[in-house]
Amino acid sequence: MAIYQQRNPLGFKNLLTWQQADDIYQKIKLLASKLPKIHPKTNQFTNRLTDHLIDSARSVKRNIEEGFKRATTGEYIKFLGFSLGSLEELHGDLVDLEKDNLKEVSKDEISDLIRLCRGEDKMLGNQIKGLEKRRESMGYRTNREQEQLLKQGAINEKQKQEKLLRDFQKENDSIRLINGQFIDKGEYEKRINSGEKLELWPL
Repeated sequence: MAIYQQRNPLGFKNLLTWQQADDIYQKIKLLASKLPKIHPKTNQFTNRLTDHLIDSARSVKRNIEEGFKRATTGEYIKFLGFSLGSLEELHGDLVDLEKDNLKEVSKDEISDLIRLCRGEDKMLGNQIKGLEKRRESMGYRTNREQEQLLKQGAINEKQKQEKLLRDFQKENDSIRLINGQFIDKGEYEKRINSGEKLELWPL
């Protein structure tokens, strides 16, 4: 397994993905503070929406931090994936909010946040790809790849053993029974003639 070598415990602050995630988080908190307590179109409280906006934005940022501090590259990639998931939820809420056209928040403010989310999505995707390339260059293979290699190795070994057994059968002019036992042709014919039923190994 490829180990992710962490240098500075606060090194995540140098990442552009973290810096933009922090920017998004701060702007989302400001946006949420401007939302009305009751939605003018649905007459429902907006506290669930504001909480979800803030929680999603915080999750994007926090998962970058936690992933950075994980021991392996695979774990790092996993947490960046969590960030992408939270970012997608945040983006969806913003798109819905943009359609609501509330007077308390400007359309430009929401459009700017949507643009930042799309840019963050692209940067996180590139960061994940970079980590995956690093992991591959260090000889790491995913569990699925390892399973496929093991499966193929088992198939190759079985084919090799079958070839050795066929060669042995040919060289010794013998018969192979269904149970894997080899007997010479003379014995085979004798047992067949005596009425014994012998099933052969499938070719």
